[in-house]
Amino acid sequence: MIKMGSDILQESTEHHDMSAPLSHYFVYTGHNSYLIGNQLSSDSCDIPIIKALLKGVRVIELDLWPSTKDDIHVVHEFRLVDEKVRLLSLNEQALEKATTSYGSDLVRFTQRNLLRVYPKGMRATSSNYKPILEWMHGAQMVAFYMHLPICFPSFETALSLLGLGLQLSANTLSLLLNRVIHGMFRANGGCGYLYMGDGWRKNYSQTHSHHRISTPSTRLALLRIEVREYDRSKKDDFGWQTCLPVSELKYGFKAVPLYDKKEDKFKCVKFFMRFQFL
Repeated sequence: MIKMGSDILQESTEHHDMSAPLSHYFVYTGHNSYLIGNQLSSDSCDIPIIKALLKGVRVIELDLWPSTKDDIHVVHEFRLVDEKVRLLSLNEQALEKATTSYGSDLVRFTQRNLLRVYPKGMRATSSNYKPILEWMHGAQMVAFYMHLPICFPSFETALSLLGLGLQLSANTLSLLLNRVIHGMFRANGGCGYLYMGDGWRKNYSQTHSHHRISTPSTRLALLRIEVREYDRSKKDDFGWQTCLPVSELKYGFKAVPLYDKKEDKFKCVKFFMRFQFL
């Protein structure tokens, strides 16, 4: 008789060191959290905010504007720049340029300061960007659109991220990226804060070479599982999927929770798997 473990991950509750400065954590961060669709004409609503918070998002964005003497509106209109001490905010394009010329300086900055990265203004359809570059340089608040695009990707989407040259729409890529993002932040009990680790901070503080930057790579390794229904006459249909942080997987036979296209968890469906680490 095989005894099946109750949890696929190491811990189902918060278990990282939570006593370090905030700059030592990846923080689950949303962008324009109140919008229900595209960035140009969609309505503002509290439902996306509630859903984001329930999924573990810990930084949300609200644009507040006075309406009457005693009332305010949350609307997506003109922007005010709020400069905070020890917080640098860059869009994804500016961050990419900075890593090219000032990569080690950027990592050194995030040792003691907060770096927020947000989507470029051209992402009108609320598509997301690949976050690995930002995370590898220590950006704590990598802001994402939490509402999912309408279209659903084919299996070839995963191949695109492996660099096999397939052309995908921005929305298709964004949906897979949303799964990767949710998967990463399932670690540490899904609390929305991931400790980068002592080695990431201590090693870099003792290193000044541009070629020896230590990064929190073990926190960034993810395992994506997709179950598809075989169809002899046409493309296999999507069934269920999940994305899990490799650093917290447990050895043995496990019942893996599965999610639908919108990242909602199935209550009665799990995938029985055996995990071994060589």
